[in-house]
Amino acid sequence: MPFIISILFSLLLIWHHAGAPHCSFSSPDTVLSGIIIQDRESSEKIIGTEYQLDRNERLHYLSNDGKEKLTLQFHPGDTKNEFAEFDVSLPRPNIRLKRLPIEHFKTNNSIELGRSDSSVIEKLGTCFTRSMRKGVEVIRYEINDVEHSGFLQRYNMPLYYGEYFFKNHVLIRFRFGFEYP
Repeated sequence: MPFIISILFSLLLIWHHAGAPHCSFSSPDTVLSGIIIQDRESSEKIIGTEYQLDRNERLHYLSNDGKEKLTLQFHPGDTKNEFAEFDVSLPRPNIRLKRLPIEHFKTNNSIELGRSDSSVIEKLGTCFTRSMRKGVEVIRYEINDVEHSGFLQRYNMPLYYGEYFFKNHVLIRFRFGFEYP
């Protein structure tokens, strides 16, 4: 009997480390270079109040040196100047956008372009899914259990995600926020 209990316990440990359903992502990014997700005051402080959303209800900016692009997504029904999704990427050559007085777009977890995949995983944890898209490795973190997530309940949103795109193990794009329901 002790042998069977030992085997069951070992199988339980293996299942736990293999990504069991109770795996939880507990350190989501909610701030990017001073802009807090769904926070009007911080958005207005960094980007102001005079801007024009594109047809997809997004704003686009460059970093101070023009080497990074930030896209802010506004969701229909949200309060003016509150943004629910942030996307940081490398800009196309010769793109002309307003520049923000920010050298590098960085999250509250110190995630920024150029980081290695191992350093992102070290910061955010191992509770993610991994996929390949057009030769780029994507790791995705997600919080989607509204019933048990105080985080989702606080924002009254059904799903939070963070996606991190790597080429040759180097972060070339990341985006995070609340998916539009």
